[in-house]
Formats: sequence, C-alpha cells, structure tokens
Amino acid sequence: MLEERKQLSKDFKVDAGRRFIKSHCQMCFNACGIIVEVNDGVAVKIMGDPDDPNTNGRLCGRGLSALTRLYDPYRVKAPLVRTNPKKGIGIDPKWKEVSWEEALNIVADKLKRIRKDNPNKLIYLAWPGEKYIQAQAWGHAFGTKNVGFFFSGASNKCANPNHMIGMLAHGALVEFPDLDYCNYLVLMGTEMGHGAHQSFVPLAKKIADARDRGMKLVVVDPRLSVAAAKADEWLPIRPGTDLALFLSMIYLLVHEYKLYDVDFLKKRTNAPYLLTPSGHYVRDPQTGKPMIWDVMDSTAKAFDDPSVKEAALEGDYVVGDVQCIPAFQFLKDQVKTYNPEWASKITTIPEDQICKVTRELAKNAQIGATVTIEGHEYPLRPVAIISYKGLQAHTNGGLAMMAQEIVLMLLGALDVPGGVISKSMDARRFGGQPQLLRADEDGLVRPHATGWEFFTPFKFPPDRLDLGEYCPLAFDLGHLVPLVTLNPTRYGFDYEPEALLIFHSNPLKNCGDLEVMTEALKKLDLVVDITIYLDETCDFADVILPESSFLERYNLINFTYDKVGLQVAQPVVSTLYNSMEGMDILTELAAKIGFLYEWNDRLNKTLALEPPFALELNRKYSWEEILDIQAKCHSGGKKNLDWYKTHGNDFRPMKAEEKYLIYRNARLPLYFSMIKEIGESLAENLEKYKIKERFGLDVRLEQYTALPYWEPIPCFGDDDYDLYLISYQSSLTTYADMATNPIIVEIAERDPYHLTVMVNEETAKKKNIKDGDEIWIESRITKVRAKAKLTKGIHPEVIAISGGFGRWLNHPIAKGKGVVYNELFPIDLRHSGMIGGSMESTVKVKVTKAE
Repeated sequence: MLEERKQLSKDFKVDAGRRFIKSHCQMCFNACGIIVEVNDGVAVKIMGDPDDPNTNGRLCGRGLSALTRLYDPYRVKAPLVRTNPKKGIGIDPKWKEVSWEEALNIVADKLKRIRKDNPNKLIYLAWPGEKYIQAQAWGHAFGTKNVGFFFSGASNKCANPNHMIGMLAHGALVEFPDLDYCNYLVLMGTEMGHGAHQSFVPLAKKIADARDRGMKLVVVDPRLSVAAAKADEWLPIRPGTDLALFLSMIYLLVHEYKLYDVDFLKKRTNAPYLLTPSGHYVRDPQTGKPMIWDVMDSTAKAFDDPSVKEAALEGDYVVGDVQCIPAFQFLKDQVKTYNPEWASKITTIPEDQICKVTRELAKNAQIGATVTIEGHEYPLRPVAIISYKGLQAHTNGGLAMMAQEIVLMLLGALDVPGGVISKSMDARRFGGQPQLLRADEDGLVRPHATGWEFFTPFKFPPDRLDLGEYCPLAFDLGHLVPLVTLNPTRYGFDYEPEALLIFHSNPLKNCGDLEVMTEALKKLDLVVDITIYLDETCDFADVILPESSFLERYNLINFTYDKVGLQVAQPVVSTLYNSMEGMDILTELAAKIGFLYEWNDRLNKTLALEPPFALELNRKYSWEEILDIQAKCHSGGKKNLDWYKTHGNDFRPMKAEEKYLIYRNARLPLYFSMIKEIGESLAENLEKYKIKERFGLDVRLEQYTALPYWEPIPCFGDDDYDLYLISYQSSLTTYADMATNPIIVEIAERDPYHLTVMVNEETAKKKNIKDGDEIWIESRITKVRAKAKLTKGIHPEVIAISGGFGRWLNHPIAKGKGVVYNELFPIDLRHSGMIGGSMESTVKVKVTKAE
C-alpha cells in the first residue's frame, strides 16, 4: 500500500478528472503529510504521504476522517451579524447574513477607534493550530498587550511549565526522548506515542521500535491510559503530587544512592557555583562573574577561569569574609527531608516502587558512557523523563518541572544521545536553520523564542489583563482574563476592555467557571469570532467571520522536532462557501484599520524574512503570496511555493551537532538563580505599589525560587470533597475540535470510557454506584450529571473524564455527547501557578448516585 502511494505521489494528475494533491493535515497542530485524492473537483480520500519522512505515510484517525470537516453542512457559510442584542447560552442571536465588506467594516470601525484610544482595550485570542505564532503577530502589530491565549488560556490543556522551565533550563519549548538510543523512558501525565501529545504519529512508530529493541517503559498516571496499559510498570499516582515524587528521586540520587554525573554537573551546569547563605552567587570582585571553588588550589575562581583544576560540588567555604557553599550542596540540603517514606504518603506510590524506579533510572543512565555519532563523541545517557499536561497543569506544575529537569541534570541526560532533547523555539519552524544557544554573562543558557515574549516586566498600572505584569514568569494566564474583565479596577487597571477578537478558539468550552465566562463575554461591546462552526462562544458573538477549512487554504511550516525544512499545505478543492483564509481576514482588517505597515513588519520579524525576500511594508499581500516569499527567503531563492506544492516538503534529518549539546559551552541551571532574582525584583515592586494591600492579590512569591520545594495543590486535603476529578486527552481528540466529526464520535460511542466518567470499582461500591448509573459530580462551584463507567484502571481517589466532548453547540453530531465538566473548575489567582501560569486542572468533587 505504501509503495502504491509513493507512485501516486509522483503521478499527481492521473487523468483529466482524478488528481492526487500533497498537503499536510491540520486536524491537530502536528502537520502530518497527506495526499488527498480528488475526483472531478471533489475530495474523496485522504492518505498519509509516504514522502513525509516524519510519518512515512502513516496518519491517525483524525487525519483520515478530515473530509467530514471539509464537507460538514453545519459549517459557517457566510459572514454573519447579530440582530438580537440579548446574549446568553441558548439565546438565538438571530444572525443576519451580510457581505464580507459590511462585516469587515463593522469590525474595523470599532477596532480603529480602540487602537487610537488604547490598543489594550482589544483582547485577541488566537489559536489557529500550527500557525498560531504568525496569527498572534497580528495582535502585536495592532499594539495590544492582550494577545495570545487570552480569555481562554492554553494552560489547562497544554504544558506551560514545560515551555517556561524548559526554555530556561535548556532552550526547550517542548521536550522529546531521543528514542534512537533511549533504553529507559518514564512518561508522567502524558501518553506520548500512544495517544495525545505532540508528534503523535511519528512517535508511535519510534516508541514501538524502541520497545522492540528492549526499551523499558514506566508510566506514572492516575489513570490506566493506553500508554500505561502497554508499559512495563504503571504507577497510579494521586493527582498533583508528581512534585513530591521528583523531590524524593532527587533525595535518593544525592543522599542514598550517590549516583549522579559528576563530570556533567561540574562542567555543564552551575552546580559548582558558590552561593551565599541568602542563595545569591558569590561574584568575582573584578569581573562580577560567579565563582567556584577549586579544590586543588584551595581557592575561589571565576567559573570560566581556565586554570580551574577541580570544581567543588560539596562543602563549606569562605571567600573573603563570606560563608558560602556550592549550588549542589544547596540542593542536597534542600531535599534532605524528602525521603521515599515521606513521598509515598503524599503520592500513594509505595516506597519500594519509588526506590526501584529511581535506582533503575540511575543504572540505565550509564554515567560515563560515550557514543560517536557522525564523527563526534557525545555522552551517552539512554534515560528520559517526559511529562505533559497531567503533571504540569497544576499550581505546583512549575516547581514539578524544575524538579524534573534537576533529576535529568543529575543524570547528565539533557540534550545528549538517549536522553531528553529539546524542540527549540528557533527559526527552524519557519524554514530557518537550527540555532545554537548562547551563554549569558553568568555562563548560563540564554533562551531564545522566535515570535514569543515569555518574560513580562513589572508595570503599574498594568496593561495585561491576564495579570502578567504581576506574574512575570507565568507565560500564559489567559484563563484569568474573563475574571479581570468583570472588574479591571479591582486589579489595578486604568482602562476597561471593549472588544474580543477570537481566531479559531472556543473559550466558553475551554476554560472554567461558566458564570464568570458568560458574564465577561456579555460585558464586552464587541465580540468577533473567526471560526468554522457556530460553537458555544458564538452565542455571545456580534460578528462571525467564516474561516475556510484547512483543505481549502495554504500554509508552510515545520512542526517537527528533529527535521529541518518546510512542509506545504494547499487547497485541494475550490473554496466551498463564502469563507476566507483566516490570515487573509487579518490582513484585510489591518488594511482597513490602518496598520498594514506594522503587520508586515511584524511578519518579517516573525518569519525571519530578509531582503531581497521580505515583505514591502505598505503593500497588501495575500497569505499565499506571503508564503511564496517565505519559501524563497529560506531557500536562498531556489524554491518557491509552487515547488512545495509539487514536492510536499524538503525535510532533512537534523545533524547530530544540531540536535545534541546545542548549548555548547553554556551551562544549564541546576540552580535556577534567574527565577529567584526575578522574584526578588517583583517583591520590591509589589511592595512599592502596595499591590497586596490595595487589591488583595497574593501572587505567592515563594514560587519564585531557585530550587523546588514541596507545595500541595489548592484542593489537597479538602476532605469534604473526597475525590479528585481529572480530564484526559486521547488520539481521538484535539481539545474540543473533534466532537463535530461523525467518524470520531462513532468511535468514541463504541469506546466504553470516552463519553462517560471513569470511577474506580471499589470506590463505586462504597457509594452504591453501579456500572452505567447516572451520577452527580459536585465541586464547590456547581454540579453536573454524567454516566458512571466502573473500572479497575483508575486510582481509587480519582474520577476521570475524556476531554473534547460535552458540547452544547447546535450541531447534531456533537451536541449532548459526553460530559460538560469545565464549569466545575474555579478561575482565580489562587488556582494558578506562578511559574508557567497553569490553571489548576484538578478539583475535588463529591460523587453521588442520581435519583
């Protein structure tokens, strides 16, 4: 079958009425290569593209069923304007179909006034899959600080702490195991290679191949996920306690087993940097550089002094008149009480299992081993720990991610063969070449993020409605925007938001507390939605701008973690309805509002376009034209968009020197000094403006720490509500996008768990709940009704709901399928992490049988 498809991919036009067109899938953001068969102008079949080296012709069920979206009769077919001023869930907006010119003018007139008055009065929420960075550039060009995942937040669905801590630790927006060499993989709160995660299709094959050659898999998850069912060991953990497990692992490695990569710590981290009792670097009086203690010469030297013979990791020293210890010693002292007995009581994982997994990680790390790849010798550390939403979408997720990175640094397993490698946020995404990470003045990795600003300086009055100026390392607190919108002066703002522009997102379904969400939406003067469907949020929209489906539009992107090059998406049929490419909608608005210059300038910077292949700042381009310039720029003029339309992609594997030790001579922060310093500066500013006293805001400064410590999630110990509610994703769903897909929904209906609530059999027995019973799930906010599915495959203190369903939009396939659970979750600062900005994704609930 693959050979047949390879031939089809060469013979694009088989006969006059039958064609095979290369593109890439956008049913999630992983951009897998596809071939679409088109007969007489009708797309009839989607297949994986065997010429895509990332997937080798494989495709998941979402991609294979994508024609249901293209030909869905319930898509929005033309621009719409509300005629009913009353807004609410289920209230008919009484839509009126209008021309594109009229719809765009309505939006542009309002936004033009806002931009002249105060651009921050526009909230811009953009999540159009794999081109979200390009789309979010529009908001920056407009001038609003309220741009990104605002009004919804990605944090309760994604891995914000990984994005933040990974970037600070080793320039990693996302992390992946080096499966070509890995022998021992621990998955924590993720189904990488088995279900929902980035690069699902390619990783499924890579993990299968690694298991075939003997790689051991351990899964830590409250639920018996697909990954857990396939694993060598499943460790059911109490939600939100992964941090305790990591702290105990650090304790075992440095105190009991004394198994850690001394050479890596001394030469490639700041573990030997000397610290004062207050936790600050001891600095060279002449150069200001951090100092280390040279054991051989019994003296302190600058960290990069070439005369250093042997750096100390432990001990007490005096430099001048300052008592000091190395950062590694600081870490040892920090974790000395976090033994396995302590961790077992918190996590419910037996003490012997914690010890066993830690010991096996250290043993399989093969500390001291090397391997030669492409003529270069590298450390070989064939162990990896990968986490995602399940571990990170908690208020302590940033601390847990810090602890995870420290475990990996202790083993020397970051960005080396067999370990955890980074998917950096460099220009490679848009066709550029991989970039090495540079060192800052303290010798540490300097993170780089093309198109993103992940640190927010303090400002008062603040601009960002997600409270970003009060939480500078939150990365994304978009879920707080509805709460702040209700009463901005309560949080110190000197303006009121007036408009919300949504691009391919559904905040009413994606966030928490439904009352907060709906009241905030009703308060805004103008809500504009660029969308394919009239989803739940559209009940509150004033203008609907219909976006084309991905099979009717262009893109050029690289969303792989280990390839260099670009991959095309292109229309396979003529646009079916009166819809438009979303990026063209943004350009039309920019032109009408009057910031085409700024929009093109921002795209030039985001896409790394340089003369002679750069956008003219005052010219209006179509998205197709922009992609053509992008193709030419990153190929030195050798390729244009037409070349990619024919060939699909020009991917090549990353070279070893582009993938391993990309920080070269820079050091990794075992001790996250920059977080501590940012916290100290923040504390001064919060005190200066009396933020807590005036506004009652507690930003939990203790989380701005250089080393992780134990902190429970807010609902931990809430005994009045005895069960933890978690949600999970599978390979069937991309957030809530798939609920309108009849093929996916049919599969979900045949699965016993997707549209029900997983309840532990023994727990259900105590509550007199039987399989299939209707139950009430009640949090401190509200309660929802659902159907129980009893199973042994769930932690006895946990119930689990599959995300992506529970829709109430007016779509016959989606409506009424699954459980509406978002409204059980609170939206406030207390339930938000300070490092990474995660919205707490676990809530304590009561479960009772519905009468």
